[in-house]
Amino acid sequence: METFADGVFAVAATFTIGIVWVNHHPVMSQIARAATLTYGITPVLMAVLLNALWFYASVGARLLREDHDPKVVRGITRSYRLGLPMYLAATLISIVSPTVGAILFAAIAALYILESSLFGRTKQSS
Repeated sequence: METFADGVFAVAATFTIGIVWVNHHPVMSQIARAATLTYGITPVLMAVLLNALWFYASVGARLLREDHDPKVVRGITRSYRLGLPMYLAATLISIVSPTVGAILFAAIAALYILESSLFGRTKQSS
């Protein structure tokens, strides 16, 4: 009788674990999807606002310093133009695949770090 009870307990535990996993898996994938989507919305909104600010300031040099470097201004403009479509694409992809979306967000961050490190710094003469 004790062996039978152990067997019933083992089957019940297995079913319980299976039920938890079956319920847990879709919930966690939805949370991951929501998390990457929420994360993606943040840089998309930041890109929209920073683009609006930059283009307002830079068109006609209306808010730029008098001694601004046109080459630097063109570089910033080129860099900002890429941000919004890249972040928007990564956000939309994250709806379908949170993992791919997260990888794309990391790649975009790496691109901007590399870009600013290699091309964004100019030496100021004293």
